[in-house]
Amino acid sequence: MEGGTSQGVKSRTSSSAPQWAKKLASRNSQTRIAPATRVSRDSLGGANNKTLKERRSQTPTIVGGNYGKVEGPKSAQRGGSIMGTGTRPATAAVQEDEENSDTTELQKERRQTLNEMIVYVVFVSLFTIIIFLSRNNTMSFEYTQTLRDNLQIGNLFQGSVASIDTFWDYTEDVIVPLFATDALSNDSTFSYYQEGIFVHGNKLMGNISMRQLRVNGQPCRDVPGYDPSRSCFPEFKDSLSEKVFLKGDDSSPKQQSYPSAYVYQNASDLGEVRVAFQGGFSNYPGGGFIITLANEEDAKVKVLSLQAEKWVDMKTRAVFFDMVFYNDNLNMFCAVRLLFEFLPTGSVRPNPQFRTFVLNRYQWSSIRDYVVAILEFILVAFILKYIVEEIVEIAKGGIKPYLKQFWNFVDWTNLIVFGVVIGMRLRTTLEVIGFIADPSLFEAANLQTLGWYFDQEQTLNGVNALICWLKVFKYLKITRRMTQLSRTITKAIIDIAIFACVLLLFVLGYGVFGFMVFGTDNPEYMTMTVSIQTLFRAIFGDFDARAISQNDSLLGPIYLFSWIMIAVALLLNMFIAILTEAYMQVHNEDKERGSEVTIFDDIKKAMKKRYNALLKRNEEQIHAIQELKNRLEYGDEDNDGVLTRDELEKVVKDIDPQLLEGYTVDDLMQEVDMDGDNVLDATELARFRVRTMLIPATCP
Repeated sequence: MEGGTSQGVKSRTSSSAPQWAKKLASRNSQTRIAPATRVSRDSLGGANNKTLKERRSQTPTIVGGNYGKVEGPKSAQRGGSIMGTGTRPATAAVQEDEENSDTTELQKERRQTLNEMIVYVVFVSLFTIIIFLSRNNTMSFEYTQTLRDNLQIGNLFQGSVASIDTFWDYTEDVIVPLFATDALSNDSTFSYYQEGIFVHGNKLMGNISMRQLRVNGQPCRDVPGYDPSRSCFPEFKDSLSEKVFLKGDDSSPKQQSYPSAYVYQNASDLGEVRVAFQGGFSNYPGGGFIITLANEEDAKVKVLSLQAEKWVDMKTRAVFFDMVFYNDNLNMFCAVRLLFEFLPTGSVRPNPQFRTFVLNRYQWSSIRDYVVAILEFILVAFILKYIVEEIVEIAKGGIKPYLKQFWNFVDWTNLIVFGVVIGMRLRTTLEVIGFIADPSLFEAANLQTLGWYFDQEQTLNGVNALICWLKVFKYLKITRRMTQLSRTITKAIIDIAIFACVLLLFVLGYGVFGFMVFGTDNPEYMTMTVSIQTLFRAIFGDFDARAISQNDSLLGPIYLFSWIMIAVALLLNMFIAILTEAYMQVHNEDKERGSEVTIFDDIKKAMKKRYNALLKRNEEQIHAIQELKNRLEYGDEDNDGVLTRDELEKVVKDIDPQLLEGYTVDDLMQEVDMDGDNVLDATELARFRVRTMLIPATCP
């Protein structure tokens, strides 16, 4: 090695190489340097008798700033050995090409899935932001709670209204005083509060309406001791609804102070929605016998008159109080509906409902309004994009393969719900425009209907939010662990279905037992639906052992203890065992055949490749800079202490242009040569060194 180097030095000395190259070669013969540095230096002066072209064909070099690009013999690039001309068998080459093609296709598929996931995450985030910007849940809750307290809703559920007499007491003591002025209304400094009726600063919009639903009398069953000609009044059904107000003896009321209260009006006449109102014991249509209360005096007179005329009697099955309040500070309406259900048992059960909403959602009075509108427009564009993509997928692949994909059904469910919400939004917006144009429409019935549409829209948005976030499971293949979770659920799906059938049998059996044995005394088992809900709550420890023991001291504890043992000790552990077994199968499969490559693996591989390339680039730049330092040290061929333009041109010859930031020799001389004599002295050489060392500052 040393001999070869000495001979190389002699060869360079006898040649016409530059003086700085001779000095550098002499220095290299005395001092060992790093191989990578020696390769670059040899390319400048010639470490052996081969030509520069031959040396570049065999050794890695820094060419044109493309750091990391290795140029070598063509045989090596084709897969053979640098020392020979070996080639691969044709079959192996074809097989490797096919494997590479398959790998490329899988990478494209994973990359496409990643792009879809990123777009979908943006879509879900956008939808979530719109939901939060469109609602002020804290103030909505406080607003609703204020009205609930004022209407004494808490006392209603504690049995304060349990009969016809207590119903009239509640009407006189709570409903009628709503028209009375409060402290805010008496404050003359606020002229706004002198123009209407307010409840703690919340304006009552329009009148309060009372609406009654009744049932027709039906023949009673023949029971000894009872008159067989008498009539009975069953639970409310729309088919049994009374349309002509008749008393118990099938005669019209003799005294009618307010005849309109005894005339049946349909839902369309009252502006009610055609969807029946769901109460605790039945569903009630929007029609009925209605009377409006305009002010405090009017309300007192009408309530006393109706009470005296026994407007509410044994035929009554429901009485609604409808009212709407508006809070100007929050720009919120609250549609209140108090339902009192009169049961055939003679008892009364309250069922209040509060719908809080913003009537005019596009007021354009703040930046927030514009932001929400823009985001909603973008959301609609996303929805149209997804609809087009689904249609294109059906057109390309056919309807049968399309229907075999579970997530396609989820996608269409999501899009259909979005379409319904958009339709409701357009309808309510048009109605709001009509309300603004005609203030006389601000009546309780109209606002109740509008509030129903707002409420349904919010409900559908909640359903859509759930579907959207659950659809993230579609992209679970982003990491290996998420892939295992998805495969575990898929592998266990059949066993889970069988387990669900077994669980259903136990639930139905115990549900029917609880309903039959405890339903008449315990409210947690009074219906089959409630009984099943109680059983599922008991699985998670929410049960009342004392109450069920009081119902039946023998069967109650046995029933509850046996259900806990079967549901928790047996069924719940069986479910965990099914998932555990499926997970172990997936885990063992991954061990045997190797884990499936995921999107996350591709990301890590690309990041690692990029990081290694940057490290290699940095290392090669360091070698190139060291090379430039050495050239500057020995570039003064005539040893006169300065560097002429010709000497500088030889120094920077073959240097990576990126290292000099694209500067030519003339550019460097113009920038570094301060005195303009085309000669670089010691000070100017120092400036040149600083100028050419700026590139590493941008590297990691």
